[in-house]
Amino acid sequence: MSSLRGNAMTSELYTSMYQFWNKVLPAWPSNTVPTGTALPYLTYTPVSSEWGTSTLGTAIIWSRSSSFRTATEAADKVEALIPAVVGTKIPLTGGGLWIKRGTPFIQHYPQEDPDEKAIYINYEVRSYIV
Repeated sequence: MSSLRGNAMTSELYTSMYQFWNKVLPAWPSNTVPTGTALPYLTYTPVSSEWGTSTLGTAIIWSRSSSFRTATEAADKVEALIPAVVGTKIPLTGGGLWIKRGTPFIQHYPQEDPDEKAIYINYEVRSYIV
């Protein structure tokens, strides 16, 4: 019974993280972007923590342009989704995830291709029980 509840919680967690990041751009967990997907998009680490503890995750905004404009506009959306100090909460059955800004929060991520732009986002996830 507990493993079934655990699997259901994991599924709910992954679905919630997917919905959260898709508010910014089309988003996929790291290393699962479908072949041929057009830029811009976002990849993220679907992380969770033991109840009451924190863990770190990363997201990367990918775009193709001669400037960082598209990537920066998406980063602005992330800043709005994860307010400084207070973060944001994603409710789950019996608790939730509290997502806060990591340190450093947002930084440019150098790429070999000069037209491929990436912005790296650090975030902290804390699980909580209600």
